[in-house]
Amino acid sequence: LEDEIGHVPASPCNSNAFTPLNVVNRLDSFQSEIKSKRLFEKTVSTEKAIRQKMNDDSVSVAHADVANSTKVTLRQLAERCQIETEWDKCKHAGVSDVVLKLTSVNATKLRFNEDEGLPSFFFGQSAAPSGCNSVGSVDDIYKWLHQRGFDESLFTKKWVQNHYRWIVWKLGSMERRFPSQLSGRYLTYQHVLLQMKSRYQKELCSAKRPSVRKILNRDVSAGVPIVLCVSQILRFRSKGTVQEAGKSAVTEEIRLELTDGWYGVPAV
Repeated sequence: LEDEIGHVPASPCNSNAFTPLNVVNRLDSFQSEIKSKRLFEKTVSTEKAIRQKMNDDSVSVAHADVANSTKVTLRQLAERCQIETEWDKCKHAGVSDVVLKLTSVNATKLRFNEDEGLPSFFFGQSAAPSGCNSVGSVDDIYKWLHQRGFDESLFTKKWVQNHYRWIVWKLGSMERRFPSQLSGRYLTYQHVLLQMKSRYQKELCSAKRPSVRKILNRDVSAGVPIVLCVSQILRFRSKGTVQEAGKSAVTEEIRLELTDGWYGVPAV
């Protein structure tokens, strides 16, 4: 066999292409390349884990139970706990007056206590408590995202304001419906930041757009079946003339605002 290999004609491109020594060198080179690739991938994954841990550690440890707790679906929570519908019982369970007054309209004006991270007041509607630093403005959240290295070219202040509205309203509504379990722990500034970070990663980084945005972008037909929530009921009054009596009559028109929890859309 060695004599036969020795008489194999050489390759015109590489004179040692068919020698046993060159085969061994190629195997060693291939194995070395695999090891280097594995080492590089391990280093990259380690660096990603470190950066992720640093971002997660930036959130207050006092509210780490929200981020690290086992996820429970809304159906599971409704099956295990009683849904509360009376304000007096919610207040007795510890829900603050600010949370009880929260709506989808004034959600963007909600401000939090910087030290405690709990809802404090509505900007422009009530005076801020004396000696209390507040957070929760669009500029505060925009700055928070920028400090954590999020790409500013992917989001704007209007994007932050829109999602801040729906996140705050959702968390406040959940706290009112399950006051015994979530009172004072669900609608917090740290939880809002975590939700904002999650939406940035899902919608902008992973390009997983919500249903309403797909419809507004005309990538999906508006006739596609979809479950939406009524976020606001608008009533308009207008005066019209009745032809038979010749008198003006006041007519009332009702319009709805619907949402998928990410974006709102008007409906008649």
